[in-house]
Amino acid sequence: MIKVGKWIAKHKVVIVIVSLLLLIPSFLGMAATRGNYDILSQLRYLKLSAGFSGDSRRSGHHGG
Repeated sequence: MIKVGKWIAKHKVVIVIVSLLLLIPSFLGMAATRGNYDILSQLRYLKLSAGFSGDSRRSGHHGG
C-alpha cells in the first residue's frame, strides 16, 4: 500500500493526464444520452414507486 501511495505521489502529472483523458468519453456518452438528469424528479419517482410516505408513523417503521 505504501508503494502504491509513493508511486501516485511521484507520478501525479500522469494521474492528472489520465483523469482528463477519461473525462472525454464520459462527456461524449453524456452528450449522446438523452435523459432527464433532474435529481429531484428522480427522487419523487422513487418515493411514489416504493410507497414511501416520508412519515415513519404511517409506514410502520418505528426506528431503532
